Amino acid sequence: MKSLRIILLLVILSPLFTGCAAVALGGGAAAYAMLTQENAVKADPADATTKAALQQLLDPALKQDIRISVFRGEVLLIGTVENQDAVDQIGQQAATVEGVTQVDNELKLLPYTAQEKATDRAAWTAIRSAVMFKKGLFSSNYDIYVIKGDIFVIGLLHNEDERKSLLETLLKFAGAGKEVVDLLSVLPQEERPQAAQVRSRIN
Repeated sequence: MKSLRIILLLVILSPLFTGCAAVALGGGAAAYAMLTQENAVKADPADATTKAALQQLLDPALKQDIRISVFRGEVLLIGTVENQDAVDQIGQQAATVEGVTQVDNELKLLPYTAQEKATDRAAWTAIRSAVMFKKGLFSSNYDIYVIKGDIFVIGLLHNEDERKSLLETLLKFAGAGKEVVDLLSVLPQEERPQAAQVRSRIN
């Protein structure tokens, strides 16, 4: 009976984690998150087009080691490559893609050890849980990566209070000598969700 309850609980909770992923890819890309949650900012179709174009630029041998995030034209490149020439070349190529307004090139140099990957994965898992269940954070609105102990976050916020809350949460997981890199942007006022109006009739 106890095992049945556990199975039923997992079935009930599973929709809450749709779209969640933690990946430490072979060769060394970052553990990353794309968390699905209500109150998501409406995606810009142009970003999907831009991301597809950026992925086409990558050497097939590098695709498993590099992740790309695009939010309103701002691009984050994160992962690992062999040398600085590769870092520079990929960043410069990304800047030429139509729709790209800014490139944040956070590619790291190999090696990226198995121990580092395991540590990053564990940190990402803890971060995922903390962000998903903290009131006032809307985790599907940003991508979070952990690589070599540093934490990177890019995405869209409703307001500065959300930024403060999110960064305070992430800083709890940053190790000694590591940093949290804030690449977040606040939505324009006209795109922020508006509180529902309540109208009452006096009888």
